[in-house]
Amino acid sequence: MILWEGRDIAPEQKIRYVINDYSRKISKRVVPIEFAAKYDAKKYSQLLDECCKSILEPFEN
Repeated sequence: MILWEGRDIAPEQKIRYVINDYSRKISKRVVPIEFAAKYDAKKYSQLLDECCKSILEPFEN
């Protein structure tokens, strides 16, 4: 078991998280969804844009 943010995490346990502030250092970028007070809308918009481009790319002429 690993202790993370005061909670025990078992091997192979699924953890849901959100990107809180992508500009911060790696250990502070994400938070478990239960503790999320906000999320990085700019980063999620960028990820959505990249995803859409990768899906639509084969159909562009």
